[in-house]
Order: sequence, then C-alpha cells, then structure tokens
Amino acid sequence: QEKSRQEIEARHITAADYTIWAQNLPANTTEEQLQAFFAKYGELSNTSIALDNADQMAQIRRKDELLEEIEHLQAEQEMPERVAHARKAMAKARRELDVVNEQLQDWKHRQGRIDCCGHAFVTFTLESSALMCLEEMCPKRNWLGIQQPLTRPEVCVMNGTPISVTRAPQASDVEWESLPFSSVQRGLRKAGTSLVSFILVLFATALIAAVNGKHIIFPVTKTPLIEAVGLNVVTVIVILGANVMLFIAIPALANFEKHLTRSERERHVMLRLYFFQVFNTIIAAAILWDASEKPKGGADWAHWFADGGYLVFNVLIGDALLMNFIEIWRPFDVVIPRKVAAKKACTQRRLNKLWSPPEFSLGMRFQMCLKTITVAWFFGPGIPILYFVAAASLTLEYWIDKYNVLRVFKKPAQVDAGVPFLATAVVLPFALLLHCITACFMYSVVVECPNKPICAVKNNDSILALFLMLASGGAVVTAWPLLLRKPSVQFEMVRAREAPYHSVRGIDSYMPPFAGDEDADKGRKQKSTVHIIDQGHEELDGIGVSVSASDDF
Repeated sequence: QEKSRQEIEARHITAADYTIWAQNLPANTTEEQLQAFFAKYGELSNTSIALDNADQMAQIRRKDELLEEIEHLQAEQEMPERVAHARKAMAKARRELDVVNEQLQDWKHRQGRIDCCGHAFVTFTLESSALMCLEEMCPKRNWLGIQQPLTRPEVCVMNGTPISVTRAPQASDVEWESLPFSSVQRGLRKAGTSLVSFILVLFATALIAAVNGKHIIFPVTKTPLIEAVGLNVVTVIVILGANVMLFIAIPALANFEKHLTRSERERHVMLRLYFFQVFNTIIAAAILWDASEKPKGGADWAHWFADGGYLVFNVLIGDALLMNFIEIWRPFDVVIPRKVAAKKACTQRRLNKLWSPPEFSLGMRFQMCLKTITVAWFFGPGIPILYFVAAASLTLEYWIDKYNVLRVFKKPAQVDAGVPFLATAVVLPFALLLHCITACFMYSVVVECPNKPICAVKNNDSILALFLMLASGGAVVTAWPLLLRKPSVQFEMVRAREAPYHSVRGIDSYMPPFAGDEDADKGRKQKSTVHIIDQGHEELDGIGVSVSASDDF
C-alpha cells in the first residue's frame, strides 16, 4: 500500500499542487508579513519572495562566464600556437572582470537590502490549504471565460495594496530572471520584438515577390519550362531560407521579451512562427497568379495550378525533407558545438558545456505540425495530393520528435498544457475555417471564372453553399474553445493528494537558480549572501543567489 501511494505521488503530485503565486505585492514585503497573511489558510511549508535584483543577477552571471573564459585561456597559454591570442584575450577578460567586480562592490556598499519585485510563491503543507486559498482569493470565470468579481475583495488587500493570487506554475516553468521586470517593461519589449518580427516577414515576402517576378517589380515575360521549374526551385529555397531565419530570430526575440514562465514563452513562439510561415507560403502562392501566363496572354487558374500549386507542393515537400533533416541532424546546437568547437576546448568545463544536450521547445515543434496542417487544408481542395504529403510529413515529424526527446534533448521542464490547448482550441479551428473558405472558393469561383482570380458567382446554389460553410466554420471557431475548456475537477486520488508536501519524494521547490539551501533561506529574509568562487569566496549581501564558477554542467 505504501509503495502504491509513492507511485501515485511520483506520477501525479507536483509542487504546483501545494503552491500559490502571489503577484502585485508591495515592495517592502517581508517573509514574516507574507507568512502571517497566508497562515489563515493552513500551515505553510515554504515561502519564496522574488527580489528586484535583475541587474545584479546579470552581473553575477557575467562574472561566472568571465571566470570560465579565463580558466579556458589559461589552458590555451600552454599551447605554443595559441599563446599570442590567449594572452591578448586574457588581458581583455581580466579588464572586464575588474569592471564587473567594481560594479558589484559599488552596489554592495550602496544597497542595504533588495525590495520585493512584486512576486512570491507560497507553498502550503497540504494541498487542501492551497485550494482553500485559491477558492477565496482567485477570481473565477464563467462558461464564456469572463472573469467574475470576488465575493470578498477585501481578502486580497495586503498592507493597503490589492494583490492577485493564482495557481502557481510548475517550479521548473518559472523564469526567475524575468520576474523583476514590470508589465510595462515587458509590454514595451513585446512591442519592439513584434515590430522587428514584422520587418523580417516583410523582408522575406519582398524576396519571394522578387524571385517570383511580381509584375510591379519585374515585367511578366514568357518563360520556357526549364526556367519556370528553376524559378519554383529558387522560390522554395527562398521560402525555406526565410523560415530558417525566423526559426533563429523568433526564439531569440522571445527570450528578450522576458516572459514570466517558460509556457508563456513557448506559446508566443508557436503563434508567431505559425503565423509568419503560413503568411509567407500563402503570399508566395498568391503572387504567382501574375507570374503564370498562358501562351496567348493573360493568366488563368490552370496555369496557376502549374506554378502556384507546384510551389505549395514543393514547400510541403521541403518541410518534410529539409526541415526534418535539420531537426534530426541539428547542425547549430549539436553538430557544430560537438564536432567543431569541442576540438578547440582546453578545459573539461568548456567541453561539458559544448556537449550539454539542447533544450526541447514544445512551441517550435507544434508550429511545424500546425503549419503543415494549415497549408494542406488551405490548398487541399484544389490540390488533393497535399493531404497525403501532409500525412507523410506529420508521421515523419512524430518519429523524429520521439527520437529527439528520448535520445537528444535534455529532460524537458514541466510546463502547463497551454501550448497543446491553444493549438487544438484556437489554431486548428482557425485552419478549419480557412479550409471552408478555400473549399467554397475552389469549387465555385475557380469553376465559374477560370480566367479571373475572383468573380461574382451567379449560381445561387454555390452562393448558398458558400454561406453555409462559412457559417459552419465560424460556429466551430467560436464554440470549439468552449468545448475544450480545461476541466476544473481534479481526477487524482484524494488520499494521495492529501499527503504532506515534505513526504512526497523528489518534489521540487520554488527557489531561484544557482541558489543553495542556506543562501535560499537567507534570500527569503532578504539578508542573503552571494558566494562567488574566484580563488576564494567573496561575500556580497542581499542578492539572494549563489553562483559557483567551479560547478560542472
């Protein structure tokens, strides 16, 4: 019986079941005040206050990187062919290290304590206490998803400041270095990255238009078959190259945006990459209408299918082969670091870093599947073979992802169900609506007006079918998220869920990264000490993390 209970705990119970996330806390909040405020709901097991120390954490991280670089350069000086370069780089690294040390020392003498950045995680001993707190302090939503006011709003006031309480994400899902950034700062960063992303998409679209010979840029001319095929091949390469560029840029921009949780960042990456890839593919196929000219002049749908349809087919084939080949080969984060850079590593620490497994991105993989499905549904009514290509591509992606998760990536962090829920409840219904629109278009306009990109269909039955399918698609898009709402009922066994927090084996705790137990306890009291190994220990009061330059990866 005890063994069965432990198995249930290991599978179903996490630290998030016992923890609530308090936000908008006053800057002068202390651990004692936090414990006194939430003690009415039950015994507390742990409290972790996030401190407003983003600059200091960045400096400490940079110092750790410089110490690792200096260690590597010291080993390089023993190699005759690298002595000159190593000495020059060593002098530069030491100068930067002195600047960082001066900044940390100056901050140490000027700051007496670090204020709370507005976030804290409160872990109760029993899950029932956390549920009682959420029942009273967390706003509920009706069946339409509209937030309802609290019955007793006065319970959410701490030291005269209204606070908000929600269920905590998983401990590994929290982006601790993003917590000190305010909502205004994160909003400005998102606006800036959105603008940069939009410029990248416009640049990629302009390349596609130029390659396809858009008549606004280049005059339409009759081209032989070989040149037309070559044009399509170049266009596919440009589209795939633009997608690879977005694969590199969008995740980097998402890191700059400072999302509070990894799940939020993954959702953002998924939606942006999905939209940009689908946008590029549809635009590339649409502008080929002007580049598809029949021998007697003018364009028609038959020639568009020979050019635009061929282009879409090549894009899906390219995704199925080239993009999946890159995913299984992984040149940027596996091959180059391990096969090229690792040969120049002079320390075990540097070698461990280069051979560390890459991170698994759920949003990146979901957007690839969603893009394949959307493109196949969008053009499938006119090009049915795309359904078979998409099915083969999705099957290949499944086996590649299975292999990578088991053998290539490091153990993924625990995240919420936001990415799959958003994909199934929002993105797929949107793709289905696009499918309904293009199906009506292909089966009516293309047949009635073979020489025009769009025209008014005179057949009343076609118009009626068009409106019925659009209405059906709109109803599905509206109702589908409501049908797939996350269930509020907890299905795990009650007995196992009432196990005390400390009795669950292997359970996580909400602590900043690089924090030891002693430093974490001090950090919660805002009197912590940072230990940085640099030929000894150097103490700095009030930072709340512990960084060791000698720790292995």
